[in-house]
Amino acid sequence: MNLIKKLQPFNPAAALIAIFIAVFSAVLIFNKIGSLPPELPLWFSKDWGAQRLARPDWLWLIPSLIILVFLVNQLIARLLYSASLIRIITWSSVVFGIIISYSLIRVLILAT
Repeated sequence: MNLIKKLQPFNPAAALIAIFIAVFSAVLIFNKIGSLPPELPLWFSKDWGAQRLARPDWLWLIPSLIILVFLVNQLIARLLYSASLIRIITWSSVVFGIIISYSLIRVLILAT
């Protein structure tokens, strides 16, 4: 019984941090959406030029991705038995959220 409780994949601290990061990103986008230019540099993996640009509506993809990655990681963690691997997968979604939120902040600083 103690083993089952120990291997529980849901971590409330990681969930709260991931949700906070997603809400912070959404609030940041909501506050800046009116003052943004019609196109932003969002697709940094594409070649230099017009391919990198996207409408400001695409910024909503960032908070959505943070929540989606967290939920998918939680589903994957439920299939695992290793406590350390569960912890790594759970906290990797928080790290992903931090990194992608930093990218959002950089895009907004660059655009305004």
